[in-house]
Amino acid sequence: MPRVRPFIQAALVSVFTVALSAAAGAAPGVAPLDSAQVLYRSSRFDEALPLFERAVADSPAHAVARCWLAETRRRIGRQAEAVRDARAALALDPKSSFAHTTLADCYDPVISRGC
Repeated sequence: MPRVRPFIQAALVSVFTVALSAAAGAAPGVAPLDSAQVLYRSSRFDEALPLFERAVADSPAHAVARCWLAETRRRIGRQAEAVRDARAALALDPKSSFAHTTLADCYDPVISRGC
């Protein structure tokens, strides 16, 4: 059997997860979140953004979805919105390392250059 490169394998697993989640009637916000993560991991931040926004709209109390939204906004230079979203995630889950890291990265002039 031919070997599949790890990044292709991860993308295929994510695609199948999205398809199975949608087919199984997954909870609101799950399929858009999974799809957005596939795009994010391919550095397609502008395409991932509306899916992360939809995941948050579908499940407003989903702290992890808010973290992904914040990090995506940070990556495309929308720092003020990223800070707002990271703080909203922290309001939902004060111990979220993802939210704390995203917030810290927003204020780091080297990591968020141009934000």
